[in-house]
Amino acid sequence: MSRAGTIGCMADTHSLETTAAYISAVDLLGTRRTAALGLVSLADIWRRDPRFRESAVPILTAMLSGDYDEATRDEARRLFAEFADEADRDRPPASRHERGAMRSQPPTPDAATA
Repeated sequence: MSRAGTIGCMADTHSLETTAAYISAVDLLGTRRTAALGLVSLADIWRRDPRFRESAVPILTAMLSGDYDEATRDEARRLFAEFADEADRDRPPASRHERGAMRSQPPTPDAATA
């Protein structure tokens, strides 16, 4: 095998290992007990491999709006600030408390019924 072929195989192996690590980290998000570890693992992958960065904001938004402990939401907020671009930072996801407050507000009359 040529040197270029060897490097190509090594790159493919690295890509497969990163993909496997990504899937494993996302799987950790499914349990409240392991969600913080999943976020830390994902952050390492997002920093290392730009191909996976586009999933950062949607995952972090879901973590912030989910029913997770405060430490996990704090980590998600910190990572959101790190990985979100300017447009995303201008409209950060609502916290669970903010969403609850929005739901408890009575509906406002719209122009048609006013």
